[in-house]
Amino acid sequence: NPFNGSVTVTFNQPSKDVASIRIYDLLGRQVYTMTTQSVGTTRLNWNGQDMNGLALESGIYFLQVQFAGQTFISQKVTYLK
Repeated sequence: NPFNGSVTVTFNQPSKDVASIRIYDLLGRQVYTMTTQSVGTTRLNWNGQDMNGLALESGIYFLQVQFAGQTFISQKVTYLK
């Protein structure tokens, strides 16, 4: 699952509750978050930047999608610059 540039997570969001994508580094620090309130098929894109728009280092990151207070997608991704 290495990516260069951006990674897209696609999931079905059944209601307008807030869904969020959170990215953590290997030390467990949250480096990025994005939220949406779309209904239906939702695509969230992460481009390897932190919350300040700065490019992160190549490495392993953990991606979580939370909806209605519960994590329902959790995966490890490898970012290559």
